[in-house]
Amino acid sequence: MTPTPGRGNGINLPVTPGASLNFTSNISVVGLPAGFHMIGLRVKQNGGVWSLFEARGFYITTVSPNTSNLSKAEYYIDTDPGQGNGTPITIPAGATSSFVFNVPTTSLPAGFHFLALRVRDLNAHWSILESRGFFITTSTTNVPNIVAAEFFYDLDPGQGAGTPISVTAGATTNFTLPLPIGGLAPGFHFLGVRVKASDGRWGIFESRGFYVSGSITNAPAIAGAEYFF
Repeated sequence: MTPTPGRGNGINLPVTPGASLNFTSNISVVGLPAGFHMIGLRVKQNGGVWSLFEARGFYITTVSPNTSNLSKAEYYIDTDPGQGNGTPITIPAGATSSFVFNVPTTSLPAGFHFLALRVRDLNAHWSILESRGFFITTSTTNVPNIVAAEFFYDLDPGQGAGTPISVTAGATTNFTLPLPIGGLAPGFHFLGVRVKASDGRWGIFESRGFYVSGSITNAPAIAGAEYFF
């Protein structure tokens, strides 16, 4: 486990006190050796209670020249043919590159597949690949519209037995719903939401955790913040 300097012993970050904070700060890395490091950040309430710390890793390189511009890109599906042997993608050269490309899938069998992409710089160095999964179906009919939705807390009551949600029917649907929590005991809970298609089939549910506090007082404002390496 990475040691920490202890709460209150980190490097102070000036913040404007409030119930929530949004701030940007310049953090010097002068003095840190090349290699992987971790930065941790935590905040303190007016009452002196510190939060858990949030950590992110970063890397310091000894290379001083600017990174070489990107010059090439390629993709492949499922099996890696080796660097430089994928299907070429035309990209605008530069330190960064944004591009859109078409991927033909007519020759692929039905089922799960993976699309992988990588780029190369002017020094002929290839990046690691980025991949995404996708599914090809044999069905030629359009996906039925979403016509209903429901939610539940904690225990799944069964498809169609949740609390109904009013939705606008369509291939996709966006909705906002008020969630009554008056009958929930203090502690951790889970919200589940699912939708139903016009052919009567329910989707799998999507869930999120949340916490109900037993306190009736407002949480103290955040008054301080600190970081450490």
